[in-house]
Amino acid sequence: MIKKRKALILIIIIIAFAFGGCRNNDDAVTKIRIAYFPNATHAQALIMKNLKLLEAKLPSDVKIEYVPFNAGSSEVEAFLSGHVDVGYIGPVPAINANLKSEGDIVIIAGAAHAGATLVVSSNSEIDSFDDFENKRIAIPQFGNTQHIALLNLLTENGLVDALKGGNVEIVPVKNSDIEVMMLKGEIDAAFVPEPWGGDLIQKGVARRYTYESKLFGVIEDTTALVVSSRQYLEEHQEIIKIFVSVHNEATEYFRNNPDMAKAIIIEEIEKTTGKSLALDTLDQIYYFLEFDNEPMKESIMLYMKIFRDEGFVDGVATDQELFYDIN
Repeated sequence: MIKKRKALILIIIIIAFAFGGCRNNDDAVTKIRIAYFPNATHAQALIMKNLKLLEAKLPSDVKIEYVPFNAGSSEVEAFLSGHVDVGYIGPVPAINANLKSEGDIVIIAGAAHAGATLVVSSNSEIDSFDDFENKRIAIPQFGNTQHIALLNLLTENGLVDALKGGNVEIVPVKNSDIEVMMLKGEIDAAFVPEPWGGDLIQKGVARRYTYESKLFGVIEDTTALVVSSRQYLEEHQEIIKIFVSVHNEATEYFRNNPDMAKAIIIEEIEKTTGKSLALDTLDQIYYFLEFDNEPMKESIMLYMKIFRDEGFVDGVATDQELFYDIN
């Protein structure tokens, strides 16, 4: 009897320990997982990560994690699978996330505009859009902002993607791999977010063809936004308010301390990608690129129309479904 009682007590202790361990695991920790790209267009994320701005404002028991991505489509999947909570992302993936999540993923802030470049190889003879026939153009990922913008450019200039029966081949390439592929002659052009286009130009590998800010006649064309899920917004209102205030603080930090901010951006991009950038490259990029905390609705809605017109989705969300006021 005593042996049985001891065995029972031992079992209870084991069960209690197991359940106690479950309560202390990572799922039970309050956290904010921030998606971002190691790009010049996501400067606020790089600044707040480097300077630990969130750590200074959030309670010490909130776990902060930064999750890097190469392009928006993979970040969208991370949102849909519940692996990130807040993210810096382009307008087209933001729209796509909103539609795929049936309105759960929403825009909570603006971040940057005029921050992508269409470049052509320095060895190419591309001088007009007609010259893109029978050429290969790299983009970061299918379905991302540069992909949609490029498809719209092709349509406006009477050209067709090879996947639709045309003779312009669009290929997804990791941003940091574009330089090698262009030098090898494996691609003729690339439509990429900064700093990748500016880096290619600075090294003489490519030359600028046009700037995204002028693609649709929109002077201040949206490049980066901040999104989150309605569920996270409702469950962690104070965390989100602090995050947005820190996002705004990072924007002001760049404006007031441009040289220090650029040094931080170079450092953080190299940490994540192994790619070293010259300060001259960032100087060139930030001559065009601007940061703004307000989402530019006109530009975003234009992207939404193109996203639909290019056949990626049948319907579109309304303003009320796409934007979220955290105040």
